[in-house]
Amino acid sequence: MIKKPDASRGIEEVSRYFLTGARKEGNLIQASSEGNVHTLSIIHLNSISTQAFLVANMAIELSRRRFNTYIWDCQDQVDMGARHMMSGLSVKSEGNAEYRVQLYGLPDIRIYTPRHEHKMLIKALEKTCNTLHKECFVLVNDNKGAEFIHGIDASMYYVLITQTDRMSLLRCYVQVKSMLLRTDSRAKIFIIFDAREEGLAHKISVELSYFLYKKLSYPLIYLGCLTRDEYMMQCIENRMPIVTSSDASMAKGKLIFMLDRILGEIKTPTTNEASAR
Repeated sequence: MIKKPDASRGIEEVSRYFLTGARKEGNLIQASSEGNVHTLSIIHLNSISTQAFLVANMAIELSRRRFNTYIWDCQDQVDMGARHMMSGLSVKSEGNAEYRVQLYGLPDIRIYTPRHEHKMLIKALEKTCNTLHKECFVLVNDNKGAEFIHGIDASMYYVLITQTDRMSLLRCYVQVKSMLLRTDSRAKIFIIFDAREEGLAHKISVELSYFLYKKLSYPLIYLGCLTRDEYMMQCIENRMPIVTSSDASMAKGKLIFMLDRILGEIKTPTTNEASAR
């Protein structure tokens, strides 16, 4: 039986996690002479808590790979915000609209609430990253879809998570269509299925990919099926990011694999994106 994570395990697990060193095989983006800001908006169509959990885990894994990582937390309500999913870590308030997650020997993660105007925030972060010559990520714990990223010059990526019932897939199609109408050709949309049967999810992904390409001329980037093992559910309940744990977990392995895929896509721009540069 899996041991239940609690606050007393937090420091020990996080220390062991960060002292193992950064994942060299996953650090696909090389340092550039100028800073670069990538905005990655995470949207779960069915579960706000799972969405915040994914944002928190991606942020920690990106920091572990030495990227400067920021969160724009549009869901900053009790038990819904990304910072609430990191309460097992050291989270300190920097003011009414900003929080800082302190990690062991790695870049801090800064969390901004909607009180920060998003376009001004992106411009400020771009200036910081250019000064430091760093690759930076802004993760958006989204509640507005494409509205946040619309009109921003930073490179744009979405992670759209959905269940596989008919109504959820219909909402997924509407969301993708809205994103494509309100962003430019550089945008990439990644799809994750939150489903129990991975084989069935893969079959549905093929059908959805064909449907989206036929209707919207958009090539689907399918990352796989979210694995909800017992340990992941306990981590959500206890507000402890699963990637900080040293315990074996299929869910943790899947999340890291999906982030590797995203970084690989960011490293390899589309034809339209490359020609725009």
